[in-house]
Amino acid sequence: MVISTSSSRFLTSLSLSLSSFFFLITSFFQTYEKGNISKHVSLLRAGQKIRVKGPKGAFLYTPNLVQHLTMIAGGTGIAPMAQVIHACLRNPSDKTRITLIYANVSAEDILLKLDLEDLQNKHGEDRFNIFYVLNNPPPGWKGGAGFVTKEHIKEHIPNPATTDSKLLICGKPLVAKRLFYRFM
Repeated sequence: MVISTSSSRFLTSLSLSLSSFFFLITSFFQTYEKGNISKHVSLLRAGQKIRVKGPKGAFLYTPNLVQHLTMIAGGTGIAPMAQVIHACLRNPSDKTRITLIYANVSAEDILLKLDLEDLQNKHGEDRFNIFYVLNNPPPGWKGGAGFVTKEHIKEHIPNPATTDSKLLICGKPLVAKRLFYRFM
């Protein structure tokens, strides 16, 4: 069965295999009541198929490309970021430092949280640092609250104009556009 929707979305697999053209949708997939794709996927039964597009865009990562790689991801925008993070950290000769600002609606929406924190613990905060931002933080939350702000960016990200760094942004188009203009 092929599911199609009126909206066009590009999906990125969380697979680290560069030769993989297909991926499985498991219970890991989050369903949102107003989600354009997730509400359709939630109705699928085991063995049914869907067509997906993506990934869109291109970024070729090479070891030691820059001294500092900065990432701002929103929700499922973590998928392509996770691939670059893994590629960087699994190479012992790569000395690139990574800072990730990762925004979500709630703590329950943070995808790959355990995996990301395992990588941070294994490699140290000097090599891989994560700062979470939640629209609806729980009581006692220690990360950012609301949307990613200029203050979050100034506090956690080195100035790309004065450092050997690159900035990667991935999230919903409106979020990515807002973040882009905060840097302009």
